[in-house]
Amino acid sequence: MAGTKAGGLKASKTNRERYGKDYYAEMGRKGGRKGHTGGFASNPGLARIAGSKGGMKSRRSGGMQKKLKEIFEPFIVSELDKGSSLHYIAKRIGVSDSTIKRFCQDNNLISSDYTPVYKSVKNN
Repeated sequence: MAGTKAGGLKASKTNRERYGKDYYAEMGRKGGRKGHTGGFASNPGLARIAGSKGGMKSRRSGGMQKKLKEIFEPFIVSELDKGSSLHYIAKRIGVSDSTIKRFCQDNNLISSDYTPVYKSVKNN
């Protein structure tokens, strides 16, 4: 009867007789306590970043630039203000150099010769 529904019911009945009627509840409780990975529930910020990276890899056009604007623009601006290279910023976010370059040019964060246009200068 191994591997059949009838065999599973018989094994379940035997386990409950031998180890008590809460055998399966106890097994689940022990298994739940052994988990140490944490997952995204323990760090929602990490989940948001990971989700945005996955979304940016989408093959649908336009989504990547929108997500860069919504999520990463403050980071990009602060890194440009610090003098970080476009390559460094791209690696930190997890996108290609050309994607960052295009985003910065489209949003007037860098000039045509790739020098930063600082927010303080841009707003005046």
